[in-house]
Amino acid sequence: MNNENKDINKASATVQEYLIDLDVDIVGIVSLEDIKGSKLEEQALKLLPETNSIIVLGMELFPEILDLTRPERTTGAASSNTIMEGQSSYIRGKLTWVANDIARVAKKAGLKALPIPAAGYPYDARFLEADISFKDAAIAAGLGQLGYNGLVLTEQFGPRVRLTVCLTEARLKSGAKTSERYCLDCNICIAKCPAKALDYPGKDDVYKINKYACSTYMTEAGGCWECVKQCPVAREELT
Repeated sequence: MNNENKDINKASATVQEYLIDLDVDIVGIVSLEDIKGSKLEEQALKLLPETNSIIVLGMELFPEILDLTRPERTTGAASSNTIMEGQSSYIRGKLTWVANDIARVAKKAGLKALPIPAAGYPYDARFLEADISFKDAAIAAGLGQLGYNGLVLTEQFGPRVRLTVCLTEARLKSGAKTSERYCLDCNICIAKCPAKALDYPGKDDVYKINKYACSTYMTEAGGCWECVKQCPVAREELT
């Protein structure tokens, strides 16, 4: 092993150790060695050419708050959706803070790193597509699988999570990718979608969504969380 490899392995161990006690709910790791040729690898390297690993961070959206949300709003009337907006803002801020802390640790260890903000990340409005997919990263890190609602379903929280990532030069090992499919095929998200943006997936699809219908409805309604709120995965009271 040459000195360069010794140095990067030592620095990577520093980053790995820092991840143990992070103040978030779920943490996953994707080694680019395990996703060669994928779109996710292409996205990561475009943002940070030195990327060796993607660190995925997630925090729970409280079901107690989600249950208060409504997919419609009366002009001038009080809306409990603002409570959800407040929690979402806090979670996104916390995730962004933690991602930046990880990047600082990596930088101090002599490694390059790029924290991606949980809100305000690079986004192509023409195709409603982010420059790096948090969902793909979470799945590759073994944190969950896609459901009919097009969201990552996690074992602990179902779809009730917010995500972000930190790209790093550190060489870290990928988490074990889960083969378990958490979606219950209950179709509740499809039936309850007020925008009619969800539909039954085709033979070769995991989910089917009209992203433009979803985005337009969310904008005009002042927010919508029905496909998150109604999902029974990891919520015994809904099953």
